[in-house]
Amino acid sequence: MKRPPGKLVKALCWVGTVTFLVAISVPCLVVVIPVWKAVRYTSGVKRYLNHEIDHQAVAHTSVTLLLEAEYLDPYGKTYWGDDPSLPKAVRRLEPFYVSVMPDEVIIMKAGGMVGMGLSLRPTEDKPGWYDLSFAEYEASPIRYTWLCSVQADDESAAGSEPGE
Repeated sequence: MKRPPGKLVKALCWVGTVTFLVAISVPCLVVVIPVWKAVRYTSGVKRYLNHEIDHQAVAHTSVTLLLEAEYLDPYGKTYWGDDPSLPKAVRRLEPFYVSVMPDEVIIMKAGGMVGMGLSLRPTEDKPGWYDLSFAEYEASPIRYTWLCSVQADDESAAGSEPGE
């Protein structure tokens, strides 16, 4: 029996190697690409909420949500992010949802496993003041990063909607 020519053996080796590499890399790409996109999305949301918005305007508007009778509910109330009853300064953030509770306003930008948003809560040691924080809800316990503080009876918070 004759041995196959050397070039044929080399060609078959190359075909086998390429087939093997493709068979391994395609499943890896199916996993890696969505994970890479999710990481880019979450880091973009984090950068947007921490650095690219007017925190004072959002905080004043959130205080309005917390204190105005239209939004008050003893059990809390949740709005979809595009609800026309929400102030423009909040809708411009394009949140997933906004939750108004008696002691906190949550503006959720990214939901699911990467829950991120803004949280406005009363300052513990200063009555009438509220802290706006970046909140990471997937962490246990929830991680808060302070962004700014506003006073509820401040002139700019009463009667006008910041950001209009």
